[in-house]
Amino acid sequence: MKFEFSLVYKAIDCCKEAIQRFYKEDYNLIEMKSSERSMVFRIGLYINEIVSNDENLREYNIDCEYNRKNFNPKRIDSGCITPDLLIHKRGTNKNLIAVEFKKSGNSLSHDKDKLSILTNQNGEYGYKAGLLIILEKNSFKIFEYCNGILENRYKEKIFLT
Repeated sequence: MKFEFSLVYKAIDCCKEAIQRFYKEDYNLIEMKSSERSMVFRIGLYINEIVSNDENLREYNIDCEYNRKNFNPKRIDSGCITPDLLIHKRGTNKNLIAVEFKKSGNSLSHDKDKLSILTNQNGEYGYKAGLLIILEKNSFKIFEYCNGILENRYKEKIFLT
């Protein structure tokens, strides 16, 4: 069965839409310098809502802090890993997108390494894409990973009303 990469692009668009909604509806979490986990949880809720309304994506699970490959922990050389957010089908190899979030100013090296491993198509996990999303005060940056390497990066300005 040939994989439809349009599904990956659609899922990435869902993530961007959810982040924009997060900035609109939950900006106070950024202002209060809330924990990364609380922000990821809210964004995950929005992604889940958007994905569940899409006939092509609704079969996928949205999981925060999910660290399993079937019944075993996800692992890299340095030990167990827990991706911030996944769009996948639990218990299968249908791994669409792995997402790591960071608040502006935090170190990115461990998250970059995780996404390189998770998106390597010759590796154990084979996520079709990885996103490293940096949440800033009035914008967010997205770094897209594909097959273990950084493919694209861009910044999106948020206009708060």
